Amino acid sequence: MQKIFFSFLWILLPTLLFSQYRRDFEQEVDLGITGGADFSKVSFLPNMPNRMNQLGNQSFTPNYRMGVVCRYISQNHFGLQIETNYVKAGWEESFIDDSGSWFIYDSENDISEDVHGMMLSRDISYLEVPLLAHIYFGKRKFRFFVNLGPILNVVLDYGDLQKSGVEEELYSLVLKSDDPRLSDDYQTVGYGITGGLGFNFILGKMHLLLEGRYMYGFSDLYSNNKADVFQRSNNQLFNVTMSLMFPVIKFKTN
Repeated sequence: MQKIFFSFLWILLPTLLFSQYRRDFEQEVDLGITGGADFSKVSFLPNMPNRMNQLGNQSFTPNYRMGVVCRYISQNHFGLQIETNYVKAGWEESFIDDSGSWFIYDSENDISEDVHGMMLSRDISYLEVPLLAHIYFGKRKFRFFVNLGPILNVVLDYGDLQKSGVEEELYSLVLKSDDPRLSDDYQTVGYGITGGLGFNFILGKMHLLLEGRYMYGFSDLYSNNKADVFQRSNNQLFNVTMSLMFPVIKFKTN
C-alpha cells in the first residue's frame, strides 16, 4: 500500500521538473474555497474471527467538509491542485438484523444475550491535505476534469464514543476491555489515496466546480499488530463538493 501511495508522488514530479519544456501556453494559478458533504466509515477487520459479531453493520455516515484550494494549470489539459480541508468524519455501527435479534455469548454467565438495537458512533475531525494531479478536457466555458493523488490527514478532534439502544450492562459484551474503540489511543497522522470526477463551469472570471470524490486510507486508525484487536481500521470517505475559484496569476513561458 505504501508503494502505491508514494508512486503517485512520482507521477506529480514531471510537471515540476520539466517545466522548461512547456510550449507557449498561458499558465494560471487559481485560489478559492470549497465545501460540501462527506459520507464516511471506518472499516474494521479483527485479528480473531470469533470477534466478528462484536462489530455492527456500517454504512457511510453523512457529515460535512470545508476548506481552501490552490490550483496551478501548468500546461494544456494538465495541472496540480493542493487543498487544506477541515473534515468531519467518523463511523456509526448498528447492531440490527432482519431476524430481529443479535446474540453475543456472555462467557461469565454462560448465556447468550441479545444486543439487537445497539448503536455505537464516534465523530472524528481531521485536517486533510490532498496533493492532486488535475487533468481536464473541454472548451473555454466548460471542462470535465479528473483529480487523483495522495492525501495526508491529521486528527484534530477525537470525539467521545456514543452508545444507545440497549441497557448499559450489555455494552461490555461488544466492547471488551482491550477494544480500541473504547480508548483514546489512536494514530494521529494517516495517509491514503483519493480520486474524483467533476465539472468546471467558467463564468466570467469565476470558476464554479462540482466534484464527486472517493478516499481510501492506507493507514489504520488503531494499532494493527498481531496481538492487537484489529488488523485493519482504515478510513473510507465519499464526498460531494462545490468550489469557487478565481485566477490570481496568469503568465506565459516561451
